Amino acid sequence: MNPIDLHLPGAQIVSNNLYEILSPDWLDEDLVFVQLPDGTKVDVGWHGEPGEGGYFKIVRYRTSWDSPLEVIRTNDVNEVAKTLRRLNELALFHTFSAVSGTAEVAVERGSEYLPDGLSPVRVNRLFKVA
Repeated sequence: MNPIDLHLPGAQIVSNNLYEILSPDWLDEDLVFVQLPDGTKVDVGWHGEPGEGGYFKIVRYRTSWDSPLEVIRTNDVNEVAKTLRRLNELALFHTFSAVSGTAEVAVERGSEYLPDGLSPVRVNRLFKVA
């Protein structure tokens, strides 16, 4: 069985042990570790007992896990994947904004000014750029 394909363009997936079928043998505190394009890191782990109030904990941080920028809890494996995609899209946008100024520049100049995996149409839809 293969882990869920996270579809995170521009990110470095260091480890991915996230499966659609949740087996108690696979649920531990080290499920996914990703470095996002903006340099932040995301760690996903399972906390608690499976089926008895346990949950996935998604922690985004810059330098230390003990100083999180964002903490999200869910018991839905599909929500974990969606959250990772959302965090990656925001990191791509922030990385792009830091380099070129604004998303509008990319829309005006063309997709070669966008990070891999992010098109002007996608920028428009994600960030409501005119």
